[in-house]
Amino acid sequence: MSGREVRLDKAGSSLFNAAEIENGSGTTCSSQQMADSTSRQHGRGVRTGTGDPVDARYRLVFAVQRFFEFGGLQRDLQRIAIACANRGHDVHVVTGQWEGARPESLSVHLVDVPGRTNHGRCEAFGRMAQRFVESREIDCLVGFNKMAGLDVCWCGDPCLAAKLREEKALPVRWLPRYRTYLRLEETVFGRDGDAELLILTESEQERIAQQYGTADDRMHLLPAGIDSTRFGPGAAG
Repeated sequence: MSGREVRLDKAGSSLFNAAEIENGSGTTCSSQQMADSTSRQHGRGVRTGTGDPVDARYRLVFAVQRFFEFGGLQRDLQRIAIACANRGHDVHVVTGQWEGARPESLSVHLVDVPGRTNHGRCEAFGRMAQRFVESREIDCLVGFNKMAGLDVCWCGDPCLAAKLREEKALPVRWLPRYRTYLRLEETVFGRDGDAELLILTESEQERIAQQYGTADDRMHLLPAGIDSTRFGPGAAG
């Protein structure tokens, strides 16, 4: 996303604060660590008109290939996106499919995702999300699927390269499906990547670092919390 003048350090900090609250993490210093790291990795400038960075309103885009109401990854996206919107930010969701009610505080954008296979559509969605971002002034792109051009990646799925190494025979890696997914994962996790990674467990952080040699200052541990609305009388799902 070269050419976008952004205040990604503070936008990332606002995002991380919201994610901490929605996932029950009590770590208050992580936001500044993420802000410092993001600013250093991306070297972004200040987008004109943002005003005081403490009170600034940022335009955040959350990208997920498919949104369905009862998906765990999708629930995480919705809670964090709404938390950011409640803090006054301009929050958009770009997706190829949305099933369920659309929160009033979020702007949902549907994009066409061509492809005959799941992995082909996954790769195509990344391209379409990138085109969406390039056509607008965006402060931060947050991916809930692996794709190129992310500023922040929510790592809700296990590291595929580690999982294949542990559970599958080596030739499986060369199937078109896994080659595509591994290529996208390396784009995000690899040494040449610069996306900030929001990771839910220490064990997953260790697996990513072992597999890809990912820099420590790009990985931000965010312990998963409990959504209290999922329990008790009348809880959905």
